[in-house]
Amino acid sequence: MATFGQRRSRAREWKALAFLHGFVGVAAVTGGIGLAGGGSGLPEHFIEGTIFSSYVIPGIALGTLVGSTSLLAAAAIWRRSEPALEASALASAMLVGWFAVQLATVGYISWMQPFFIAWLIAQVSLALHLWLTSGGHGLMEREPL
Repeated sequence: MATFGQRRSRAREWKALAFLHGFVGVAAVTGGIGLAGGGSGLPEHFIEGTIFSSYVIPGIALGTLVGSTSLLAAAAIWRRSEPALEASALASAMLVGWFAVQLATVGYISWMQPFFIAWLIAQVSLALHLWLTSGGHGLMEREPL
């Protein structure tokens, strides 16, 4: 049985993971709205040579695929629901996919790319740590946050 200090430390780790996903979710939804609403001031030459004629489709993809999965993962983690780590993995995979497509199509264009890639690494590392310390099956102790 875990001591009070161990449970408290573990609760902080779960809160941190929820925060990491929540931040990405809010950033992706607001960024997606900005892109879909006119490109957020990004020059058109960034998407020249891609399959996109405007920023609308990338904005919708960012907001819905990355933003919604990240916010759902944050909620699942915060609520301590059974599929929390699976939701974290799905949200992280969506962010990896976003960056893979973005870097393959437009390359490096903003300081936000390495920032969010580093954020993603922290997110995946913490989720992996929580998964491994929970016996490798994704279930977590049901202690309140």
